[in-house]
Amino acid sequence: MEMLPNIPLYEILEELGRGSTGIVFKVRDKEVHRVAALKTLIPMSGHERIVRSQRFLREARCNACCRHPNIVQVFQVGDYTGQPYILREFVDGEALQAILQKNVFSAREACKIVEILTKAMQCVHSQGLIHHNLTPANVLMATDGTLKLIGFSKVRAMDDASSPESVGTDIQALGVMLYHLMTREYWLPEGRLPDELTKICLRCSNAEPEKQYQNVSELAADLRRYLG
Repeated sequence: MEMLPNIPLYEILEELGRGSTGIVFKVRDKEVHRVAALKTLIPMSGHERIVRSQRFLREARCNACCRHPNIVQVFQVGDYTGQPYILREFVDGEALQAILQKNVFSAREACKIVEILTKAMQCVHSQGLIHHNLTPANVLMATDGTLKLIGFSKVRAMDDASSPESVGTDIQALGVMLYHLMTREYWLPEGRLPDELTKICLRCSNAEPEKQYQNVSELAADLRRYLG
């Protein structure tokens, strides 16, 4: 049986989810009596553990510097007896990907979601970062409808010469998400969407940089025009 993380200040309430390297738990902060989400690394050893720990802490720092109402808030980053962890805001809701398994979003709903996410991405880009992992699985929708961006594990710095990504990477992902929210598909066949939305999706993913949106504000402006 897998051992639960033992960090004295936090009471484990339930597991919320896990990926290839990390597990997220719903916890109660005993000190301030607050429910939060605690992310820890899956136990590993040797060189891999060192590398994963460095990436994990980088994820935490990048997430923490992006303070915006639509980005999940990091409360604390720590290491307890060699076990790194991130304590962050608990969102009572579910990921857009889980919602998509039940229903697709209408064109207006999808446009509103992506327009809100452009505001979160403005914050990320203003910090010199590229999220690089914008998917419906990394956007939580709270029970009151508030959207919260998570998933900073693949974040890149804009000035990283070894990385070919730019803000265009995130803009393309937003276009893919817009289409996916309405169809559950990733390809854009002609005639599937209203012409105006087709143009927006195609401009997001245009292979010629000069024909793509130059920043998320341009994309947001077109979405607002569509929404009226």
